[in-house]
Amino acid sequence: MKITCERDVLSNALAIVSKAVSGRNTLPILSNILFEAKTDRVELTATDLDTAIKYVIAARVERDGSVAIPASILSDIVSKLPDAPLS
Repeated sequence: MKITCERDVLSNALAIVSKAVSGRNTLPILSNILFEAKTDRVELTATDLDTAIKYVIAARVERDGSVAIPASILSDIVSKLPDAPLS
């Protein structure tokens, strides 16, 4: 998976999707956000098994794919990056 998108767009999407991530889970995968890259968009999905949030952002996708990334770590990293396109 290889994508390029604007930092502000990704940061906004993470803020929205992270609302479905619970910090106290017995299943570690529930603290992650699923990224699915398809043609010209990226779908971000999070759930706590009661609520699920899916958010789609426009991005340049060079290679399709999917990955689950810990929400807290990713949010911290993205917030500290400069305001420029991210790959």
